[in-house]
Amino acid sequence: MSLLKKFNKKFAFYTALIWLFWIIFYAFLFSFNVNVDFILALFISFYTYVPYILLSILIWLICKKIAFSRFPILIFISIHFILSLLFSVIWLVMIYGFWFLAEGKQIFSTLEQNNSYSATSIIGWQYIFGILIYFIIIGVYYTIIYYQQFKEKALKEAEMKLLTRDAELKALKMQINPHFLFNSLNSINALVTKNPKLARRMIELLSDLFRISLDIKDKILLPLKDELEFAHKFLEIERIRFSDRLKIMEEIDPSLLNKKFPALLLQPLLENCIKHGITKKRGTCSISLKIKKENSKRISCIISNTINKPITAFGQQKGNGLDNIKQRLQLLYNDNYIFSTDNTDTSEFIVKISLPIHKHEENKDNNN
Repeated sequence: MSLLKKFNKKFAFYTALIWLFWIIFYAFLFSFNVNVDFILALFISFYTYVPYILLSILIWLICKKIAFSRFPILIFISIHFILSLLFSVIWLVMIYGFWFLAEGKQIFSTLEQNNSYSATSIIGWQYIFGILIYFIIIGVYYTIIYYQQFKEKALKEAEMKLLTRDAELKALKMQINPHFLFNSLNSINALVTKNPKLARRMIELLSDLFRISLDIKDKILLPLKDELEFAHKFLEIERIRFSDRLKIMEEIDPSLLNKKFPALLLQPLLENCIKHGITKKRGTCSISLKIKKENSKRISCIISNTINKPITAFGQQKGNGLDNIKQRLQLLYNDNYIFSTDNTDTSEFIVKISLPIHKHEENKDNNN
């Protein structure tokens, strides 16, 4: 709405400017045709058109009430035609009323002395001109009203799109498969008697994991360091579960730690690595996480895990998986992202993601 208020102020300013230009222009014409002093002509022009400027405020209110879409076209035109006759009469009464009260019938002889036409003819032409002015004013006003409605509609649609996008993103975040929770609880149950210390550590990590997830539940983007904190808690739980069978290698560009990153994006990717790495083989599984700058405008994230055979259906797993991630990225960045998978190497599966650095952060980097 603040945009529309600014627009109304701008409209009022330009309307006043146009009226001022017209008053000065009419004064020049009047001064040239009637051969009177320009100051006098300016006064006459001002006196003639200021009443219509005041009337134009009332016309604006009428245009707001008589919406173009509310009436059939013939009724709409008829209403405004009748109003144009009325407003032209009011305008002439305002012009000549005070003059008549001051000088009486002498004003008509004064008009005829300064013109080659009769007073009746002059007033008649002014009456027709008043009707024309009315239709020019309503034409401008309805253009303004239509533009305002168009802007309001566009703003509402933009707000609805943002609200819809946020709702969809939050829903997608909530769809993250929590089966690791059940696996973790089973592992804790097994460790309670065998290794109470590790069991307590796992409970602590699980508690931290859910505390962080509650803290970021309403966030669409968050600093990369916070996203990594969540991922590290998850990986530590998985290390306890799988012990030496799980190896993690990580390369993170420190300059990116404060950059905005999609919330809860890494955890499902790492979970997929473990699910399709360790559970598909008896040996160890190595997971590599690399996050670096492609250039000053983009972030590259590469996650890979070792496998014992090509997993051709990795991207078509039942459930949400990678489809969930792609939907979220599409909602966040439209088509300004890259998401690809590569399992041509029989011993490794790779996920590559390229994301834009947000504009304000890009500008911050350039300033530095």
